[in-house]
Amino acid sequence: MKYAYLIIVHNEFDILQRLIYALDDERNDIYIHFDRKVKSLPELKVNKSRLFVIDRRVDVRWGSVTQISCEYRLWEEAVLNGPYNHYILLSGTHLPLVPVNKLTDRWSEFSGKNLICGLGKEIEYQEIMKVHRYNLFMRGFAYGSKRNQIIHQWLWKVFLAIQKKLGIRRNDSVDFWRGSNWVVLSHEAVAYILSRKKFALRIFKMSFCADEYLVPTLLMSSHSLKETLIDAHFLLFQDMMRANARELTLNDYNDIRNSNCLFARKFSSANIDLVNKLSI
Repeated sequence: MKYAYLIIVHNEFDILQRLIYALDDERNDIYIHFDRKVKSLPELKVNKSRLFVIDRRVDVRWGSVTQISCEYRLWEEAVLNGPYNHYILLSGTHLPLVPVNKLTDRWSEFSGKNLICGLGKEIEYQEIMKVHRYNLFMRGFAYGSKRNQIIHQWLWKVFLAIQKKLGIRRNDSVDFWRGSNWVVLSHEAVAYILSRKKFALRIFKMSFCADEYLVPTLLMSSHSLKETLIDAHFLLFQDMMRANARELTLNDYNDIRNSNCLFARKFSSANIDLVNKLSI
């Protein structure tokens, strides 16, 4: 059995190398997408895995459809070298909490299944805002100077309020589902997602945080694939604060160990003592 680990990276290269070492196994191929804003790419080392770095990089902007475009680049590249039994999507600040052999054993238990953490329906007002309205000014929403971000966020809110006042809605024919974008997918699921790329980029254009809707919505629309979905809370330990996961610290050690999850995030070099204590 072969597995593809697909990693989205924009910083924390030391943590990335720890992640690669932890996944380094002859059964695993590792694919990395560096944000196009990264000017100098790190030198990464593997011993047993094959390592692929995506050439056509996306300028990823948090909250925008560029996050989906990045995921598509990874799936497309991996399928060219596949098929794989599973495609595991991670960030560069993930780390496994179990040895690589245990990971492989768990994936084999779910052959043909698709694992999504937090699979379900979104709160109605959140869904309306994220995928039924047009979200503009996303390019500078979380980038640039603080002043630039405040301006873009204010314009975003104003344009949403105007749409609400005018009753503007879109995508009403789509049955949206959501879940964590850090998923474990079968080859059949990835092939289906790739076949719906044009549709996905159209409905999620000018959306907000639609990477959480992409996989659940597409797979739930397939009669055969929706039967393979598992709400897998054991995949990931993270502490969400508003829209983002916070960086984990040594104070989180017991909660992480008691979680019985396969992965955790976000790890950082600033809290390397936690990483070392976990012996990852």
